[in-house]
Amino acid sequence: MPTSGLRLPMPYPGDEAVHPSIVHVPSGFGGYEYWLAYTPYTATDPRLENPCIAASHDGTHWVVPTGATNPLCAPPPGTAHNSDPCLSLVDGVLHLFWRESDDASGTSDLVHLRTSPNGTDWSPAVLAHANPGHDWTAPAILADDEGWVMWAVRANTAPDAAASGRALLRRRAPTPTGPWGPVETCTLELPAGQVVWHQSIRRFEGWYVGLFNIQTPGTSRTSDLVIATSSDGLDWGTSSGPLIRRSAPHHDRLYHGDFVVHRRGGALHADVWYSAFRAGHPNTWSISRTRLRRRVWSPVPRSVRTFTGSAGGHLLEVLKKVRRVLVR
Repeated sequence: MPTSGLRLPMPYPGDEAVHPSIVHVPSGFGGYEYWLAYTPYTATDPRLENPCIAASHDGTHWVVPTGATNPLCAPPPGTAHNSDPCLSLVDGVLHLFWRESDDASGTSDLVHLRTSPNGTDWSPAVLAHANPGHDWTAPAILADDEGWVMWAVRANTAPDAAASGRALLRRRAPTPTGPWGPVETCTLELPAGQVVWHQSIRRFEGWYVGLFNIQTPGTSRTSDLVIATSSDGLDWGTSSGPLIRRSAPHHDRLYHGDFVVHRRGGALHADVWYSAFRAGHPNTWSISRTRLRRRVWSPVPRSVRTFTGSAGGHLLEVLKKVRRVLVR
């Protein structure tokens, strides 16, 4: 399916946005099947990166739910800014996490949290996670059988930073506000010369599945999106190629994305919402949506099937400790 840009409601002038985070509830929540957190980013202005909420019946056409007011948080004081929302629905409550950071210091990353029983009425913000002594980029947070788990990137504060010290990290906690356990370093298989920058992670049929934004160290202009899977959330295997390929004039640079995986009639399907940068006059950021389509790659055994995105990237599933893609 070809990708399509989304028109999102904006609290500021302009229509550029990044950092999609999706919740899909087929039976409905607050009167809608899809919920989206995102940040405005017109003219690449970090002071606009204040998380917003929108709702949809089809995942493409979005509105601000009646009674909600965007953005859901104000810009922090001084040189700090917000970014990286992560939306999760747990026990009938929406949890909106987001990062506050100060690039000037590189050590002030905080994760805040607001919750809502309906997507309209939101609790006051609380501190969910304090900086562990270094930057804590793009937190991906979910609840599993053991409690709450958070992944983030130690990234040297900037997307153009060198690879030294770049790593995917994980912490666990019994509640969404902690106390958080020790920082663990993940193993993430990436193409040669690539490092991780952003991620969204989900549980699916007992496995962790992640959509990772990767790049060549030293420049964010080479960013791609790859799928990875893990049985324990620490050791990750990655798809053999990018899920969506950078291609001018629409995808000069790919950025943070999120996804929903589901089965229909025994077959696996996936929707992906992702940020992309288009170089031109003017330069613009946008959030687009694409659907993965199933295809049999030949020659391969019948038991091996792949999902392909617009660039032929594989959506992997781990079955019986053998990494393969889903069976027709």
